[in-house]
Amino acid sequence: MLIFLFKVEIEFKELTSNDDKQIFDLTDYKDNCISTDELENNYQEWIKISGRQNTMNEYGNLIGIIGYIKRNLDKKNLLLLTEKRRHWS
Repeated sequence: MLIFLFKVEIEFKELTSNDDKQIFDLTDYKDNCISTDELENNYQEWIKISGRQNTMNEYGNLIGIIGYIKRNLDKKNLLLLTEKRRHWS
């Protein structure tokens, strides 16, 4: 997904982590983020490449991510927080 959104191969720079979470610095890529027009034009390609389902949730999530990045381009850093899924019994 990150390659699709930023149009380049991503080199992950881990800033910190613990057993459940990792934080990566994506600052170098934030200016490369696709526009909503590019998403609209290339969305079907994303669905094909990713194997994900073509749903309003999928499209909406991508719109949300792009919008967040574009609204915050003036911020110094762009960080990605990943968290392991928990399996509840």
